Amino acid sequence: MQNSGRNIDKLYNIAFLLCAMFFFWFSEMSIINNIKNVNSYTFPMIICIICVIFITKNLAKLDNSLINSLIIFFTIFIIRSIIVFKFNHVPFNDFEVYLESAKLLANGNIADVANVAYYKNFPELYGFIIWESILIKIFGYNLIALKIVNCIIAGGIGIIIYFISKNINKEIGIMAGFLYAIYPSQIVMTSVLTNQHLATFLYLLAILIIQYKIIDELNIGKNLLWGSIVGVIICIGNIIRPIAPPIIIAIITFFVINRFKLIKINYIAIAIIFIIPISFFMTGKLYDLTLYKIGLTESISQKSDLRYKFIVGLNKESNGQYSDKIMNEFWGLDEEHRNDMFKDVINSNIKEPIILFDLIKEKMNVLFGIPDNSYYWLTNKNKEILMFESQNTLDNANTINNINRYENIYNSVESSFNSILYFMAALGALIFSKNNKKEWVKLLMLILMSYIFVYCIIEVQARYRYFLMPFVIIFASYSMIYISNYVKNKCIKSKL
Repeated sequence: MQNSGRNIDKLYNIAFLLCAMFFFWFSEMSIINNIKNVNSYTFPMIICIICVIFITKNLAKLDNSLINSLIIFFTIFIIRSIIVFKFNHVPFNDFEVYLESAKLLANGNIADVANVAYYKNFPELYGFIIWESILIKIFGYNLIALKIVNCIIAGGIGIIIYFISKNINKEIGIMAGFLYAIYPSQIVMTSVLTNQHLATFLYLLAILIIQYKIIDELNIGKNLLWGSIVGVIICIGNIIRPIAPPIIIAIITFFVINRFKLIKINYIAIAIIFIIPISFFMTGKLYDLTLYKIGLTESISQKSDLRYKFIVGLNKESNGQYSDKIMNEFWGLDEEHRNDMFKDVINSNIKEPIILFDLIKEKMNVLFGIPDNSYYWLTNKNKEILMFESQNTLDNANTINNINRYENIYNSVESSFNSILYFMAALGALIFSKNNKKEWVKLLMLILMSYIFVYCIIEVQARYRYFLMPFVIIFASYSMIYISNYVKNKCIKSKL
């Protein structure tokens, strides 16, 4: 048993080293992209992070989790609310389609939504539309109210990050919460009506429950209860944004590997391994039945064709990103020809592994290296409206120029912040592999790595990094606090 435990620890150490290599790679990509900018904000970002460390050290003296979590929540909420009122964001593209569909659903026009061809191909989008329709029922068709709800959810995410990280130590919890508060992309993206906010909150909530209620629990009844709740929460997250499979796989892998180390009674560990996916599956089936009963789908098992995601993700022409050409071609084919198209893409990548590796590099650059277009999603529709209303008005022209100038500044700030974050996260992964005894940190690493590997082969967009950034922030916070404490102790010893 001891040899088995040592072998498991060695495997985890290798996984942490691999994780660190990924972070160093992402930092390099982000730095290279940042060099292309006219202005670099790396030094101001470093000063900003040092200020956060100073704030963290002082708040840690309070030793009051409630006060610290409230400070983090309101910091996040206030910063994002300022952006909501400063920028009159108008939804466009897919987000506009979702919002209009939600408005129809809120008014009871189920048939009109069900007849939209887009949802016949992608029925998994109904979850977020239903969520938005509920908010519209409560607040009316009020964009400000919907965005403020996002600000509240963002504050909730910050609190969850704080409590997840606090389990290492309180300073790391506060540091992670405040790093999330000032994370540029999330500040801007909160005003955009995307499914990523609520889904990320739910997935992190499930991880928090595993950490606090399952890992050290020896009562099988409580484990089954909390395991069932985790499965339901992850399923609801998947209904809002379907990225649960790599998370479920990572959780099961974590408990399979650690079934003797964490939960002392083996049959309890086995129960956890099965109860989470079972409750996830049953909740999903209940949801599918509900969609069918109310008339949104034509069958209980109506799902999107997963082959489409792989065909796009492994397409060299589009660098694994969305392509109108591929979408129109795929959905215009019958079942047999879709299957042929899928096989052709898979076979071509198997035959040319070097080209596949180059494609993965490009996709990782999109996912982690380049700015994530948050500012574009925030302002582009407003810019189009200004250009349409009066092309010759000097005020509008100045406003458009300012939008473009601020976008360049934002992209540079985000690249600088991410470069530092990835680098410190890499150091955090290295330190975790040597010094940290918290087993649940390995779960965070497994989820992070599973998510990255999945997006190596399916469609990718820059904004899909949204879910991963809390994990990056936790790893980065660990190294920042570790290094600051190390420097502090060295200074104290030198004085003695």
